[in-house]
Amino acid sequence: MSYSPKIYLVLTDDWELRGDGSGDIETLQFENMEKLVRLYEKHGLKGSFFAELMQQLTFRKFQEDHKELKHLADRWDEILKDAFRKGHDAQLHIHPQWQGAKYQRQTWSLQSDWSLKNHPREQALKMIREGKAYLENLLKPLDPKYSCVAFRAGGWCLTPSSFLLPLLADEGIMLDASMVGGHHYKSDAYELDYRHCEETFLPFYPDMEDARKVSSNTEPIICVPTFHFYEPAYFVIKRKLIGVIKKLNKNNKAGAARKLSGEDSPQTQDMGLNTRSYLTREFLWDLFKAPWKGFYRISDLSLLDYQTLRLMLKKIRAQAKASGLPEVPVIIENHTKLIKDFSSIEKFFSDISEAKDIQTHTLTELTFDLTHGRFSIRTR
Repeated sequence: MSYSPKIYLVLTDDWELRGDGSGDIETLQFENMEKLVRLYEKHGLKGSFFAELMQQLTFRKFQEDHKELKHLADRWDEILKDAFRKGHDAQLHIHPQWQGAKYQRQTWSLQSDWSLKNHPREQALKMIREGKAYLENLLKPLDPKYSCVAFRAGGWCLTPSSFLLPLLADEGIMLDASMVGGHHYKSDAYELDYRHCEETFLPFYPDMEDARKVSSNTEPIICVPTFHFYEPAYFVIKRKLIGVIKKLNKNNKAGAARKLSGEDSPQTQDMGLNTRSYLTREFLWDLFKAPWKGFYRISDLSLLDYQTLRLMLKKIRAQAKASGLPEVPVIIENHTKLIKDFSSIEKFFSDISEAKDIQTHTLTELTFDLTHGRFSIRTR
């Protein structure tokens, strides 16, 4: 009988507006979260929401002068409380670009640095402390045992920092889910490089100044990486090829329809040829530049189709088995604001609800189990 570890899957969701403060909060946050919770309930799953607190605190700050913001902030509270009553979790997420935000003509202007580690220590402490207090004041009346114990940095921007992990630990945060191995980018808003992390799958005690490194000691905070994987190039090429074929067929049908209607002309024929030529060149270029290692993917449910979600689950099982451990926690990601079609997510939920080797865990449950010795925590 082959060895099969038990996987404790933590379904997290970054619950927020777009990074620049834009978007319809009713659609991107409220409606999509309610749909997601219904799917959790339908399939008997537990979810954890990383609620973006700087946004909510800013809505509250301006609510006396802009009554529509008070209504939306109240709705935010009620939707989160409703999910919590149903057994789902809520933990701390901070996008510091909301610091000093301005609101004019129902539009937000966010000017602060998007990376929490780039803010002064005292300012970062204030954001963490106020966000944590807001969540606990909101949810403790529903469950006196509730505590805000887990954190994810906005844009994954956690490290390196001489003060951020110690601040989180001092404020009672015991688990961080900001690390995602292999991720890297540089833009006007963010900069990070997690390509050389020493641990990208199992829980570990981090170097308190650089969570890309594993500490030699037991630390007051535990990092659990958000899962990532590589999608084989042929998966992506096959998907792109199917898309090109569909577009070519559509283009050919349009040309045939023009001929039947007598609307065809040398100009429209040239347009059809140019379209076919462009699609073919585009596909060949994608084929040429396909990386040998495969395409990097963060385990973000909102960005993956069903076939890729199945592949992700296969990769999770393979890494859990390779660990040699009997029980392994795995954190995966989601962004409600990005979900346009729930069909792939629902199929995935159906699969994991029926899997005998998978059980969903909340962040609170994971933190308790880690701090009480249920799961192995790596040190150097």
